Amino acid sequence: SRVDRDGVITCARACLRAGVERFVIVSSGAVSKPASPVYIFLNLFGGIMRNKILGEDAVRALYFDRPGQFYTVVRPGGLSEDPARGVGALELNQGDEISGRISREDVAAICIESITRDDAANATFE
Repeated sequence: SRVDRDGVITCARACLRAGVERFVIVSSGAVSKPASPVYIFLNLFGGIMRNKILGEDAVRALYFDRPGQFYTVVRPGGLSEDPARGVGALELNQGDEISGRISREDVAAICIESITRDDAANATFE
């Protein structure tokens, strides 16, 4: 999808030019697992998973060696309309191993929380 690759790249470049300190993108769980059933199914819709990983990779390259400017990639599982449960103790898991469902409100809260977390700078997490 043009949003998941081209849109992310355009936004990242604009943020770098404007001096934005932290760029946060919401990607998808399983995005680095092309043999997984979730990836295969979602990728049927315009190559969405492939474009998400291409967007992530481009952001990593753009932010490489940029002192004072950082990215964070949030990879939630399935999004739900459920009420927020709250961020609580944010756990940064890496390796694209976590799956499940999460409310959109909680994903938004996680994005906000990640802006102030040093351990979320230049990190990708589920």
